[in-house]
Amino acid sequence: MKFHLVAHTHWDREWHKTRQEYRVMLIDFMDDLIGALKNDASYTSFMLDGQTIMIDDYLEIKPEQKGELARLVREGRIIAGPWYVQPDVNIPCGESLIRNLLIGRKMCKPYGKCMQVGYLPDSFGLSSTIVQVLKGFGIDSIVFYRGLYEKDTPYNEFVWRGIDGSSVLAIWMPIGYGNGMFLTSDLEKSMEILADNLNSMSSRTSGNNLLIMCGSDQCFTKKFLPGLCNELNKLQDGNLYKLSSLEEYIADVKAKKNQLTEVAGDLRYGKRSRTHISIGATRLDIKRRNFDIERKYTRILEPLCALVALHTGKYPAAMLDYGWKLITMNHAHDSICCVCTDAVHREMLMRMEHAGQVADTLIKDKASELFGMIKFNKNLGKPFIIFNSSLGNRSQVINADVFVKQGEFALLDSSGREIPYNILSTEKINLKDYRVVFGENPDDLYDKVTIQFPANIRGYGYTTYYVREGVAPGKDINIPGVKCSGNSMENDFVKVTVTENGTLEIEDKVNMKKYKGLHYFRDNGNAGDEYDYSPPYNDAEITTLGSRPTVKIKEKEITSMHATMEVDYVIDIPADCDNQARSKEFAKLPITTEISLDSESKLVRFKTKIRNNARNHRLQAVFDLRELCARQFADTQFGTMYRQDRPGVDRESEQGGWHERHYPIYSQQRYCGVLGPSGHGFVMFNKGLPQYEVLQDSTTRLCLTVLNSVSNMGNENLKYRPGRRSGAKCSTPDSMMLGDFEVEYAFLPVSETEDYNTYADFYANPVVVFSFPEVEYKGVLPDSRCYISCEDGLIVSAIKQREDGNGFILRVYNPYPFDILYARMEFNGAVFKKPYAVDLKEEPVGGLVIRTAGEKTGNGINCSGFDGTVMLPLIRHNSIITLSTESLESNRI
Repeated sequence: MKFHLVAHTHWDREWHKTRQEYRVMLIDFMDDLIGALKNDASYTSFMLDGQTIMIDDYLEIKPEQKGELARLVREGRIIAGPWYVQPDVNIPCGESLIRNLLIGRKMCKPYGKCMQVGYLPDSFGLSSTIVQVLKGFGIDSIVFYRGLYEKDTPYNEFVWRGIDGSSVLAIWMPIGYGNGMFLTSDLEKSMEILADNLNSMSSRTSGNNLLIMCGSDQCFTKKFLPGLCNELNKLQDGNLYKLSSLEEYIADVKAKKNQLTEVAGDLRYGKRSRTHISIGATRLDIKRRNFDIERKYTRILEPLCALVALHTGKYPAAMLDYGWKLITMNHAHDSICCVCTDAVHREMLMRMEHAGQVADTLIKDKASELFGMIKFNKNLGKPFIIFNSSLGNRSQVINADVFVKQGEFALLDSSGREIPYNILSTEKINLKDYRVVFGENPDDLYDKVTIQFPANIRGYGYTTYYVREGVAPGKDINIPGVKCSGNSMENDFVKVTVTENGTLEIEDKVNMKKYKGLHYFRDNGNAGDEYDYSPPYNDAEITTLGSRPTVKIKEKEITSMHATMEVDYVIDIPADCDNQARSKEFAKLPITTEISLDSESKLVRFKTKIRNNARNHRLQAVFDLRELCARQFADTQFGTMYRQDRPGVDRESEQGGWHERHYPIYSQQRYCGVLGPSGHGFVMFNKGLPQYEVLQDSTTRLCLTVLNSVSNMGNENLKYRPGRRSGAKCSTPDSMMLGDFEVEYAFLPVSETEDYNTYADFYANPVVVFSFPEVEYKGVLPDSRCYISCEDGLIVSAIKQREDGNGFILRVYNPYPFDILYARMEFNGAVFKKPYAVDLKEEPVGGLVIRTAGEKTGNGINCSGFDGTVMLPLIRHNSIITLSTESLESNRI
């Protein structure tokens, strides 16, 4: 047997200590490591936990060590990368995982070496979407600890197939990332430890290579390891002992890769190690902030900066990189899962605040810059623009702020056609209050009017509408309507009725299907902690079904295009909970849900406000299918995953021997859904609610976790997680989520043939309106322009400048669990050169044939020039496509 002894540390940047508290230790650790490697040439390598942020944090304090550190990385003696931080791979969006690797690679580039192993030692279960992310960076192996159900494969080495069909060599560390942690310079003791490892793992080892991870949490350099290997090899016991690296170990394992079994799907089983499958519900306020800032960067800020840079050549790459670093710092596994101290969580919120300040400032600046480049039609009035980063066409109701000095005005599109609108509110503003001047500052009064109107927006680009002041709006314009009556509202697509017990009845007029028993709340005790939900041994579930809520129509939000009903519930729930039972004292839990409907959509929107007065409990919004589902599914980072419950595994986990109970509670990105035997069902969209549960007995209920209250980082002897606590024993008052909290989600009735992904994209990424009180009419660009469009269902992941600055990146993905035979994309031929396919490293790749109109098949010779039309044949299910292009010089302004 060949023993690969890998020297490493696992460095939690923040957890039960803050970043700065851990950094004090990090400086000593790095000084010690550099000194050890300088003093012992036989110490061939040490792995920095697969992340590069340790280098950032060290050099901020000791910049004078950069040269020595660079030399050691270049020589392969300090192994850095590929990640920037050790991430959770369930909660961050897919583009965030890509940026994590891009930043890690960029940091390694000056040093000349970056580890090419997808090392994820401590992530709490693995989403199968990570497979194609790694493959996109040329990484074909992964080493991990948590999540494998060992009955799925006889070996610790296996082929893991991802959601898109791609695969990597996977290495499971069944004893963890510290199975060599207690090796010492004492030869006999070390021999015992290695013998224990051999006995534990040899039966599940496919070849003759054994991985010994010589380190653990915040572990310093074991300086005796080279000497220990020498002493062990002198024994001549038939084994080889080598101070090795993951890359060396994997190279040896690959020799027998073709003999390995294959495992598909997520790795989320907690038999041998805890995966904390309910961790997604902790600190939902932070999860929502993360959702918002990710989408602000990927779907507003970067696409807007890219659009402006197409014409100016100026892209704020450095500031965007800085913002992404702030976001990615929060994606470390302990951080974004929110299993830290309150102090750490407050620092996370501050990083999000800083990233938001960067984004908001750049958005304002770039929107103003774009305004100045557009040639508006002054004859039509004062312009405002709608910016869209989706590729599909949108027809929807839009709210916009416009600035007028005269009372009446008409609304026109860019062709001069009058558009109906409703006024939602009016506010007097004085521009002098926003100016900082040294001198005379006269009044400059405007009415800031919030209007609502139906808009048509085509693809990625901008669309202009005009406010013509001093003209009364037309009286004979046909306005689409939402009808309200008592406790119901409806449009041409759906009817929503609130019943006496507070549940909803929603009629899908398109598919002629009624759904009853929708949207009630269930509240359970939570004796768990930041890591896991766990009910007390004697739980008491309380619901809103008998609460007889009050229902009212919000008159201020009733227009011809939009309606909102407000449903108020108040339930009495136990004020607290321990591991045995919920308390006998009660507290009131007021819940107010606003249910909204637009005239041009079948999407039913919910905004729920909770005033939490109780501790240690969990609240879920429940949607009952009223029959057993035939299929359940959810959105992952790059597409739809069909999921099947495994009741046999669930029962096995309850019978003992597992580190935590396995049950049908899952992670999601933008949505989850169920379909009945007839092919009808519903999809639930969300904004920053990464967890749902499926309850099945005589019917299927889809439960969105909307509030989770816990008072400690770690508790022990839980019903769902027996034995030791996870994390530290410390109080986390902020994680009790006391006070007011608001969540958003939406309901879409569907048939199995309907496209719900476009709805999900539009819901998660609404268009943005840019409007300014003062406008100059000096630009040259057309007043409405589509840059890229596609009506074949592809979802945008990124629109940005290339990392090397030489062009632009469009990253899309097929969100469907089936292949798209071909997709037609329309690039604006007056703006772009012909795109070509690249990988996630943004390097050209083969295998994807891109054809344009007039281009001969087979030889790739363009016969008629690029006219903007691009055909992408056979886009695999749930797969990522990245295209690189450049702007024509004639576009520069």
